[in-house]
Formats: sequence, structure tokens, C-alpha cells
Amino acid sequence: MVLLIVFGPDARTVQTSYTYDSFQVGSLIVDASKLYAGAAAICSLRCCSCSFATRWSGKSVRACADNYNRRAD
Repeated sequence: MVLLIVFGPDARTVQTSYTYDSFQVGSLIVDASKLYAGAAAICSLRCCSCSFATRWSGKSVRACADNYNRRAD
């Protein structure tokens, strides 16, 4: 709510040096900014997945999710 008050409800764009760049693979044209955003999303997902698989806090979250029938009374 505070961020909405500070920045307002209007969407804003970010201009980067590669905004209008694109790659052509055969007859397919891929926008560079969308490709970079997709790669960043995949890397973030992989980091979160590895964190849940290896850290004790991630294992705790998975244990709670697996044991959803038990109630804490």
C-alpha cells in the first residue's frame, strides 16, 4: 500500500541498451529483453529449487507440506 502511494498506480517502463535488440533463429525472431527475462526466471527458479532441496529450512518446508494432515494443537 505504501509503494502504491509513493509511486502511484501507473505502469512504468524501463529503457535499457538492449530494448530494441532481437535475435533471429531461422524464421523465428526473439526479442532480447524477453529472452533475458526468461533466462533470469529460469535461473531464479533453479536457485529456489536447489535451496529447497539442500538447506535445512527448505527441508522443513517440504516436511510440513508433506505432512498436511497433522494438526498443531
